[in-house]
Amino acid sequence: MFKSILKYLIYGNIWVSFSVLFFTYSTFLFLGTIDTSFLSFSFFSTLLAYNFHRIYKISELDRSFSRNLWLIENKLILYLLTLIGFFGTVISFLFLPNQIWILLIIPSLFSVFYVVPVNKNKQSFRDLPFLKIYLIAFSWVFVSVVIPLVMNSVSWNLSLGVLFEKLFFVIALTIPFDIRDMSIDNPIKRTIPQILGVKKSIYLAISFLILSSGVVLWLFQEHFYTFESMIALLLSYIISIIVVLQTNLKRKEIFYTGIIDGLFIVQFVLVYLVFYLDFT
Repeated sequence: MFKSILKYLIYGNIWVSFSVLFFTYSTFLFLGTIDTSFLSFSFFSTLLAYNFHRIYKISELDRSFSRNLWLIENKLILYLLTLIGFFGTVISFLFLPNQIWILLIIPSLFSVFYVVPVNKNKQSFRDLPFLKIYLIAFSWVFVSVVIPLVMNSVSWNLSLGVLFEKLFFVIALTIPFDIRDMSIDNPIKRTIPQILGVKKSIYLAISFLILSSGVVLWLFQEHFYTFESMIALLLSYIISIIVVLQTNLKRKEIFYTGIIDGLFIVQFVLVYLVFYLDFT
């Protein structure tokens, strides 16, 4: 029963949707405002996008992978989750400020053309060399960080600092997924693990996490983060480094879509504790 529920959460992209939700929530906590409509939008739009991607490519899936077999056998569930994501996205969208509607065009187009072909060779954005990881990172950060910053009119220098801190974080946690997909990704994609190999890719991911930590220290000096917030974020990046170091080609799907994606929720929990619990 537990394994069955876990598969629905992970393979149905419910877990990753919660990861985006809480990643967005973390940004709002630092800004001192919580926009429930946009939090709802971040969850349902992720649920819509990820399940749309699965449905669009379902005929091309390799049945030898347990994840793909589950997706094929539970296609109706994917359609239902996509429908829930669609209506949730539309309803949430209508409650957002008008100026945010225009900004959301950018990640929406990236999401659609991530799987829909954009050229005569029937290549989507994810098939173009060097582009896959940066599209994912940009889309996550645009929704979870950029828009909340815009909604709260944060100064440019601080906004750029937060943007790069989170961008490095997302790239670092996306690299293990490219390691997972090495056996199925077309060599033309030129992903980081295809170019550097597994070990160097892991070291690169850790380097990005260290860069995130460095930006946190700068933002603390600029009085954007409190001392407690700084400690919570640094601890989340230390935990992330420990987890990323465990990446290898033999890891099961739950390590990636369960534990790696769960690191965004870990960061939220640590930040939330700082804001809402009194340790003195």
